Amino acid sequence: MGNRDDIDEMSSGNANVLTTVLKLIDRYDLYGFVACPKHHKQSDVPDIYRLAAKTKGVFINPALVEPFGLTLIEAAAHGLPMVATKNGGPVDIHRNITLRYLIPCLLLIEISLCFAVLGVFQALNNGLLIDPHDQNAIADALLKLLADKNLWYECRKNGWRNIHLFSWPEHCRTLSHENCCLSQ
Repeated sequence: MGNRDDIDEMSSGNANVLTTVLKLIDRYDLYGFVACPKHHKQSDVPDIYRLAAKTKGVFINPALVEPFGLTLIEAAAHGLPMVATKNGGPVDIHRNITLRYLIPCLLLIEISLCFAVLGVFQALNNGLLIDPHDQNAIADALLKLLADKNLWYECRKNGWRNIHLFSWPEHCRTLSHENCCLSQ
C-alpha cells in the first residue's frame, strides 16, 4: 500500500482502499497476519519478503492491470508464493507463452517489453492467478494457498527452481539465440 504519512493526505481512492483494509484487519483481528507498513525503504523490501515467506505467507498483487509484475519475481526469488491479477504481465510470468514473432527491443530500461520479446516464457508456476474484480476468487485463492501446505511448498519450490529464467544472463542468452535465429 506504499509509503504514507497521513491517510487524510492520500487521494480519496487510495484512502478508501486503505481504510477498508484497515477496518477488515480490525474486524477479523488479523493483527500479526497482515503487513501494512506505513513507511519502508527500498532496502527493507527483501526483509519484508523473507519475513512473509518465513511465516508461510502469500504475496498478493490484485492490480486491475499489471504491466509486468516485477514484485512477483522479487517475491518468487524469496520463496514467497503469489496470488496475482490475471490481467497483464503476471500471466506471462506464471504461464508458458509462445510468441511467433520478435518485436525489436531497443531500450533495456523498458523491462516489460524486453522480457515480452523472449520467444518462449518458462512459467514460474509459483501461485494462482485471479480476476481482480472477483472478491470471492481472491479470497478462495488466498485461502487455498494458506490452507494447503503442500501447494504452498510446491509454489515456493517452483518459484525458486524457475527464477533464473528472469535473470539478466538468461535474458541475454535468449536474445542472443533469437538474434542468431533471425540472421539465418
